[in-house]
Amino acid sequence: MPIRFLPVFITCILFLNACATPQAPAPVEQYGVNLKPKQSQPAPSADNMPASKFGILLPLSGANAALGQSMLQAAQLTLFDQSSANLALIPFDTKGTLSGGRQAAEQALEQDVDLMIGPVFSEAVKGVKEVTVPNNMRIIAFSNNAALADRVTFLMGFMPSSQANQIADYALKKNFKRFAIIAPQNIYGDLAANNFENRIKEGGGILVNKITYLPSDPAIQSKIATLSPEGIDAVFIPANGADLDRISQSLTTAGLTSSKVKRLGTALWDNPQTVQNKTLENGWFANASTAERGAFERQYESTYGSKPMALDSLAYDATALAIVMASRNYSYAGFIDPNGFSGLDGVFRFSDQGVIERQLAIHEIQNGQIIEVESARKSF
Repeated sequence: MPIRFLPVFITCILFLNACATPQAPAPVEQYGVNLKPKQSQPAPSADNMPASKFGILLPLSGANAALGQSMLQAAQLTLFDQSSANLALIPFDTKGTLSGGRQAAEQALEQDVDLMIGPVFSEAVKGVKEVTVPNNMRIIAFSNNAALADRVTFLMGFMPSSQANQIADYALKKNFKRFAIIAPQNIYGDLAANNFENRIKEGGGILVNKITYLPSDPAIQSKIATLSPEGIDAVFIPANGADLDRISQSLTTAGLTSSKVKRLGTALWDNPQTVQNKTLENGWFANASTAERGAFERQYESTYGSKPMALDSLAYDATALAIVMASRNYSYAGFIDPNGFSGLDGVFRFSDQGVIERQLAIHEIQNGQIIEVESARKSF
């Protein structure tokens, strides 16, 4: 069974000894909230865990300061029991850059933290790793760049591989056999496209056509015009924004309407612009289930007076995971528990190289709304 850590206002987190109403934490400069978990199985709770300090590394200044502050607040909600004395969360500013990440990690080491949470962006993670890898310091980062993972760097981000694999599995299960891929030429697009292609072939599907493009490339429309609607059941498009709109509209113009050819996507589709695109009607995409997020979002808004951002659940879950890992002495075996963990964004676990694997839900675009049509699995 995966260790479950949901918001205290849903289940009174398994590793805490009592429920309490969260109070708005102090500003970043003054922040030092304590918690008192205890060592126990299957999850820690409150009596005899050794004192621990977590450093949380976020872009608290610069262009992404609002995101960093919002994620910090989500992490603070995890540590709601301020009467406890054994655990502290200390923020450090990465500025979202390589040099900022390096400096933040150096400052965290000077504070003798036991584990680092964050940072968000790949460049900042690279900077942090210049410090953490030589010092064998484990970090739980939010990046989805799998190339950055290793035996001390565990990535919480939403990986394109999991999304591509699970949407491919669902389409095959629904008897779609012949596929096309239209993907951007970048790290995300390459990973998503390659995983999708391999998965459908393993499942007996056929890749009819694969189109890659540079973002904002006008030639994509002429490439799409060569596709035949008679030979394709579904098309996988791991893109968003203007590129996704242009691709889906070009498919419709070429006769591959959404009623004839199913659109398939990733979590990039989860935004208001996408759901209003009529050419994506009835399209499917893989993403975390929203079933567990409602109470968290309400509590966040009640505490801070604003709505949480999309990545805030990662900060919440990473901080909860850090508490579990403290009870396991931050051991490598503790991180790669094959049973996994259950948080706001569903069940997840780490590979032996620190890459996250998630159980995702399947969502469908219906009349301008996103509807969950298949729930995420509760275990591996």
